[in-house]
Amino acid sequence: GARRAGGRREVADARAPTMPRPERRGGDTPRGHRTHEAPSRTALLRLALAIGRQQALDAPAMGAPAITAKTLAACPAPPTLAVGVISAPKNVDRRARMRASRDLLLRDDPCSATLTFVLGHRSMLTAAEAHQLDSEQALYGDIALLDAHDGTKSGISHGGRAVAEKAIAWFIHSVHAHRAPFTCKLDDDTMPHLPNLVADLKAMQHEVPNPLSAYYGVQVYRLWDWQSVDKGGDPNAACGSHGDDGPPTKSPPSLLKLLRQQRPGGPCEHAAGPFLFPDGSLEIVGRAALVAVFNSSRVRSYASRHFGNERPPIWTHEDAALGALVHREVAERRLPLTFLAMRRWGHNVFWVNWADRKTLISGNTLWAHYTRSAERSDYVAGAYLATRGMARDAFVCVSCEDQWGWTPPHDQVACCTKPVPPERYAPPRSIADARPATCGLGDSGATMQLGMFSKYEDVDGRYRLREALAALPRGSAAHVESCFVLGMKLHANPSNPFNVRAWLFYEAGRHADVDLAPLEAHGGMWPIRGYHSYSWWKRAVAHAAGS
Repeated sequence: GARRAGGRREVADARAPTMPRPERRGGDTPRGHRTHEAPSRTALLRLALAIGRQQALDAPAMGAPAITAKTLAACPAPPTLAVGVISAPKNVDRRARMRASRDLLLRDDPCSATLTFVLGHRSMLTAAEAHQLDSEQALYGDIALLDAHDGTKSGISHGGRAVAEKAIAWFIHSVHAHRAPFTCKLDDDTMPHLPNLVADLKAMQHEVPNPLSAYYGVQVYRLWDWQSVDKGGDPNAACGSHGDDGPPTKSPPSLLKLLRQQRPGGPCEHAAGPFLFPDGSLEIVGRAALVAVFNSSRVRSYASRHFGNERPPIWTHEDAALGALVHREVAERRLPLTFLAMRRWGHNVFWVNWADRKTLISGNTLWAHYTRSAERSDYVAGAYLATRGMARDAFVCVSCEDQWGWTPPHDQVACCTKPVPPERYAPPRSIADARPATCGLGDSGATMQLGMFSKYEDVDGRYRLREALAALPRGSAAHVESCFVLGMKLHANPSNPFNVRAWLFYEAGRHADVDLAPLEAHGGMWPIRGYHSYSWWKRAVAHAAGS
């Protein structure tokens, strides 16, 4: 994740209280974004609360119907986009949240895009993992078990090897598994804006040359030493430095450094490239390029050889290797390829940092990374619903050498990008709601006041409890007023950064069942004396005495 997000990730993770940076640092900020003129921290907390409340109002009264294999079988034509989601057997909650987002966003056009969760070979799975995946397949028909390592069975390598093998297996599988004009690969901690991606791909076909040879994503540069691989060397043959400063920036430092390292006598003098490839947060390949590259005997042999390898060195360099494979086929066979360079932090979000509004989901956001926890997925899906169908910017094709400073392998390679997008914030665009974020012990007339003590980092647990409460018989649920009472540590504890607090304010706004009274009383800061279950009982006594 840190590699794909430009070397830095948002470490203020509410689920991992030992990892966040101290409060004074405020979390990560995209390079080039200035925050010293941003609204105050208190105003940003109110914004998170207001966005949550707006999303609660916008959410459909009834849940979207599930899109199943039966739904897709009735579609009159192939989807525009087939998305392969690299997953792991244990990531059940992530798959469920991605399905829920898809169902919500595609409820008016369920045939426009598909999700397939890509996992490893059945022989790699434990009995419990196989049972879980079989159950999901029976319900949704969206599981693909391909030739790749996976699972937690003793002796089976997961990690980078599994991800790399599943990625190439998905593209090879897609040649014959579907007829979508565009095939996408991403991980299960990335949420695509499916309606807007589909609209972008449809419009793009009238704007660029060879649209079905598109190679779409945030592009970066790399070198790959095929000579070393062919001689039996390390299969992870990326050579030289790398960075996150690809096109449309002209001649960025990473490209210039690679060119120097490739000079005669340099460490990469025999390497191929520099070539462009999508950074891995999301990549889309047009149908013509998919078939030409991933149905070639050389690429299929590459995948088969590494899947069957039982001894080190093991191939783990997923994204750079896929780019190298594409580059080799395109260069040596003079295949057409159209690079679509999306703008980093303009068309995607690597993480959400409430301290910087430029990292929030906007009408320009086509995919969001680091959405692995429930509240992040909830926010992103709601923001996508609010920005569905917003205006897009057209692609413009330019000279690869003149505008990007990069020499393509031949004249059938095109370089296209979009202009810097204007601001298209999702509503609410201003903060008009000043109601406090409290809950429980109200005047609803409920028979039971249910105060559920929760540590602030137990986000996924709170979401699971909400689902359980929502599943109660309607008559029973009407008599319960539930509220999560958060345990909070002392203000001086450095494991409680701003972003954690902001996510709590969002969650309180979205679900109206998180009691932030102790934060509200201190202007959004952690209470000096902390807050514990005893504080809730004191409030309950006062409430009972006055009723």
